[in-house]
Amino acid sequence: MTSATTPAAGRPVRVGVFGNSFASSILLPCLRQIPGVEVVGLSSPDQGRAQATASRFAISYTTADHRALLRDTRPDLVFVAVPPALHAPMAIDVLEAGAHVVCEKPMGLTVDECRRMVAVAAESGRVALIDHELRFLPHVRAMRQMLHEGAIGRPLSVTYTILSNTRWSADGTWSWWADAAQGGGGWSTMGAHMIDLLTWMLGPAQGVARCRATVIHPQRPDPVTGALRAATADEHLVAAIPFATPAGFGTGHPPVIANIHISMAEPRRWHEIVITGEDGALRFSQYGPLETWTDGRWQVVDVADDLGPSAEYGIPDMYWSRAFLHFARCLIPAIAAGTAPDGAATFVDGLRTQEVLERAELTGP
Repeated sequence: MTSATTPAAGRPVRVGVFGNSFASSILLPCLRQIPGVEVVGLSSPDQGRAQATASRFAISYTTADHRALLRDTRPDLVFVAVPPALHAPMAIDVLEAGAHVVCEKPMGLTVDECRRMVAVAAESGRVALIDHELRFLPHVRAMRQMLHEGAIGRPLSVTYTILSNTRWSADGTWSWWADAAQGGGGWSTMGAHMIDLLTWMLGPAQGVARCRATVIHPQRPDPVTGALRAATADEHLVAAIPFATPAGFGTGHPPVIANIHISMAEPRRWHEIVITGEDGALRFSQYGPLETWTDGRWQVVDVADDLGPSAEYGIPDMYWSRAFLHFARCLIPAIAAGTAPDGAATFVDGLRTQEVLERAELTGP
């Protein structure tokens, strides 16, 4: 295929989208807020739903064939927002077509897949990123800055919790989320986000993650036939992962142990990260402010966020969607200049995360 180029000055960044789930609920509503963007095509196997989404967002081109989208619309940037088993082949197709790419997590199914993606990205010379949008949330960025400035002293431990109700009901239908072979489960999906964020905040994981996982509902009904199918992907997991101490605190320290709890089978959604240090602690939780433990109590840290209410942008009122909007506002101008936004997760970062996921000592399900 012919090669895409960096957009000429004054020309919109031409964006293609693979997938129509995350795309229709968060990605496309966020892109609609960004000046200098033209969404030129949407690829999805369900053309009925794709055409409905295209009509909603004034997208003139839809197809079930992602390669046709690359050939016919010549995008500058493509978001690969499809099930994990398709990440590697589709992202590689994008890069070989000469476009920049943002791939959903997990980067791939295996370390070998991820290495191939890194090699193709390096050969292409294009921007190749993983959508770890939490790096762009102002409260998370402030947390990292305070940590590195020594606000709580040398970090000692982390408690990181992500709870979701997506797999709580036994009536929930079977999908790739229930299939470990397709990259389903909390460890490969939410775990990828958590490992990336902690690596970015602290330093690389050290040693082996030790995990205990279970399947809450071992069978789920097929969405078409209703017949029960085996669920093999973890729905509840606890893990302990050692991370490096940030470089600014010197050498010779024991690792920072991160205690991780992931459950997709809860009655509520919750996200909280607590970093405890020698002189205090930092805490950020869903819908809550950034807080620091000083003088024997939690105190709110004032963090500027120039976004208005989520409803103004047509996105869910969640930290994930607001973080993605912050990411997109940094991404599009960077792509227009032919570069990556500062602090974005690269394919090299995605490979490192996949290495941690794959070498974990996982007991169960």
